[in-house]
Amino acid sequence: MDELDCGNHVQDGFYEELDRGKDPFRTRYYRVLKQYRKKKWSPDKIKRYMIAKAEMYEDIKKNGLRDPIVVNSKNRIVDGNHRYNMLKHLGHKSILIRRVI
Repeated sequence: MDELDCGNHVQDGFYEELDRGKDPFRTRYYRVLKQYRKKKWSPDKIKRYMIAKAEMYEDIKKNGLRDPIVVNSKNRIVDGNHRYNMLKHLGHKSILIRRVI
């Protein structure tokens, strides 16, 4: 897992905040996302996204990874950055990947 490049650090700390019981709408990630997406996403879309993100995290905690993380030939994640960060936070040392060229 350490060899993979997710290229996204906006979520750093988000899952720790959720684990401490913090409301997803009071997290640093939400504040950054809300500001970044305000021109392209409606407030309702941002709300649905945050709810889905918290639900996905709970599902991965309970059931593990269901779909592989997609990685290119340079170990850059092309699909699954959020799932990768969730698994990394949960302490996984290895994960299932699908390499694309």
